[in-house]
Amino acid sequence: MKTKHIFKPALLSLAVTSAMYSGHALSQENNGASEPDVEVIAVKGIRGSLMRAQAIKMDNTSIVEAISAEDIGKLPDSSIAESLA
Repeated sequence: MKTKHIFKPALLSLAVTSAMYSGHALSQENNGASEPDVEVIAVKGIRGSLMRAQAIKMDNTSIVEAISAEDIGKLPDSSIAESLA
């Protein structure tokens, strides 16, 4: 009867130890695998340019035309000099 009491804690400690080391074994296997490539998404906005052009138009007391970078890009001219002329 006394041997049953000795084996229960030993069996419990063996189960806990094997459960702890199973995670290490899995992490070692996955270290060799290549990580997936991360796709970088770059957002470029023109909101500030449009807001500055609108602020220039609103702050002037005379009639002014402020051309933003977005407006110049939409013009059919072949160069910036033609767009500004």
